[in-house]
Amino acid sequence: MGPDRRFLAKPDPGRQYQCYWAWRGIGSLANAIGPGDRPLIEAVELDGNPEYEIVDGWGRLLSFAALVLEGLTFFPFESFLASRTHPDDR
Repeated sequence: MGPDRRFLAKPDPGRQYQCYWAWRGIGSLANAIGPGDRPLIEAVELDGNPEYEIVDGWGRLLSFAALVLEGLTFFPFESFLASRTHPDDR
C-alpha cells in the first residue's frame, strides 16, 4: 500500500491522495481525522457474524492505513457507527 505500490504515487485530485501526502508531510497522524471528518461505518450481520462496512470516509481511512503500514504511529479517532434494526427485532 502507498507509493511503493504506486497507488498513491501518481498525482490525483482524490481525497486519498491529498490526505496521504498532507499527513505524510506532517509526519504524524495525531488529529488527522478530526470531529468534522469522522468516517461512517455501518455494523451489519452476515451469516450470523458481525461485520463492518465503510459507508463514507474511504479516502481518509485508506490514507491513514497506508501511513500506519509505512511506520507512522496510530492515533485513535472517532467515527460514526450506524446499524440497522430489523422490524422483527423490535
